Amino acid sequence: MKNSFFAVALLIACLGQGFVFFNVGILDEAFWSDQARYVEAGSPEQFNAAHAYGHPGGPVILGTIAVHHLAGISYETALPVFLTLFNSIVIATIATLCRRLRPDSLWWLPVVGTLSVDKLYAVSTPTSAVVGPLLVLLTLVTLRITLGILEQEKVSWRWLAGWSLVAGLAVATRFDIGSITTAFLFAVLMSGLGTTLRWRQFAGMVMAAFAVFAICDPYMWHMPVQHVADLLGKAALHHQTFARTRSSVSPSRCSGRWPREWHRKNSRRSLSGHCSRSRSRSTAFFSRPVIRR
Repeated sequence: MKNSFFAVALLIACLGQGFVFFNVGILDEAFWSDQARYVEAGSPEQFNAAHAYGHPGGPVILGTIAVHHLAGISYETALPVFLTLFNSIVIATIATLCRRLRPDSLWWLPVVGTLSVDKLYAVSTPTSAVVGPLLVLLTLVTLRITLGILEQEKVSWRWLAGWSLVAGLAVATRFDIGSITTAFLFAVLMSGLGTTLRWRQFAGMVMAAFAVFAICDPYMWHMPVQHVADLLGKAALHHQTFARTRSSVSPSRCSGRWPREWHRKNSRRSLSGHCSRSRSRSTAFFSRPVIRR
């Protein structure tokens, strides 16, 4: 029964996610398909912070490379295929956990629908589209462990291992959002210290989550210290407030280095043709807000 329910939820999620990623499109598709190509080829372009480097997006990169080789398809097609399959598995797991927490309720149904075809996917990058469902799953696993603590039950090691796995994947996908949410949810679990959980269990969870992060982020394999510094710098840049200023100096006449944010915006504009095609496919289904640049 549990397997059949998971299969049904997986099918629903695949249909929804396939529609989103293959018909509606997603922002920065070209950046991330190219990033997978650069990482596999060992190209120095993989470290270009004006493009995809620094999120870190490890599961997206490794998954795209794996689908590219297993299915023999281009990186541009492998990216949405991976996003559809990976997110569908996560969403089906969320639905199964929702049903397990409240077996007499249908609350899993709107959860599956929202996570499968939410219009925010149309204005998300691949890393944002992946980390969202992962953090929902991490929150539900935290809830399940917390309920066990409150009821003075012995928490199974499977739940703790699952928490570490999802946390590591989330941080390896989006370092800033993943780290902040993981730290908060870990603090929630710390409330059970001394009851059913011990220090060594928490230490094991942290080490396991870090191991998953290091394994799923290819940049941690050969430059861990520099990469962590780059991740912190990228996170600070993303959440920094930039003041609008007028300048009479054009970029073509300036010989110095421009801020990375300027290069990123102009790199996105170079993909305006690609983005406009994706947007034209989505207007019939989604009513999206106007994004002012």
